[in-house]
Amino acid sequence: MTDPLYQIADDIQRLLEMDDIDDETRSATMEGLDYSMEQKVASCGLYLQGLRAEAQMVEAEAERLDNRVVALNRKAHHLRAYMLFQMRRVNLDKVKTPLITVSVQQGRMGIVIDDAAAIPDEFVKIERKVMRTEIARQLESGNPIPGAHMARGESFLTIR
Repeated sequence: MTDPLYQIADDIQRLLEMDDIDDETRSATMEGLDYSMEQKVASCGLYLQGLRAEAQMVEAEAERLDNRVVALNRKAHHLRAYMLFQMRRVNLDKVKTPLITVSVQQGRMGIVIDDAAAIPDEFVKIERKVMRTEIARQLESGNPIPGAHMARGESFLTIR
């Protein structure tokens, strides 16, 4: 039971390839290795389920913290807007104390697009995006698409 999974699999493979061993010995040895292999795979599966459960708990906590970050940032944004509004209201450009300086700054110049259709092509970027779902539909219905084909993905484990 202390052998790693790959070692047990190697032992089973070697045993299957041996020609100079009688069937009775092979069967007895194979039973022991199969049992060890099954125990080891089951243990790995249980450990994997534990890892997935822990990952789900961490994801839930991360989501909770993400929501908290969003709430704190929203609160900070509203407070900043409130301060700006109140300082402008009384024409106060700057507040300076030994701990902090708060000042109203003029906004930076930026671009405003009034009509995107009127912008010359040299200033427009068009992105090419492959429509995978539509290609799959066409291929599945027997219509060939140059540069694409259907292929089976890699094998994977299911653990219930």
